Amino acid sequence: RGLPKTSALTARAIVPPVAPEGISLPTVIGGSVGGFVLILLLGTCGGMLLSRVRKQAEYRAFLIAFRSCKAGDRASKNLTPFALYRSYVAEEVLGRGAFGLVVKMRTLKGGQAVAIKMLVPERGSAFDEREK
Repeated sequence: RGLPKTSALTARAIVPPVAPEGISLPTVIGGSVGGFVLILLLGTCGGMLLSRVRKQAEYRAFLIAFRSCKAGDRASKNLTPFALYRSYVAEEVLGRGAFGLVVKMRTLKGGQAVAIKMLVPERGSAFDEREK
């Protein structure tokens, strides 16, 4: 009962991994750093590509909503540019013309009513979120 009078300890040495013969430590470190940089670059490019695809999908949804709306219609979520989602809520289409539309929006902070004019970029031009 209780602990035995003698106990044996087992000791194991922890040996760091060793590179195969002929490969120097600087080569291993260089390969590791290079691999990390490659993964970082691929991740960044992938993020930029996803951002571009999101903007294009957003623009297509805006064009579809733009073509189907008329003055007096309730504004759909697609008529709110992505840059304004956090600040405004679209309520009503006030007017529509050949180059864009005016939407009545309400600020999320304070609930103030504002009219925002959105221009549709020319056909064939690249879509970006620059304000004009």
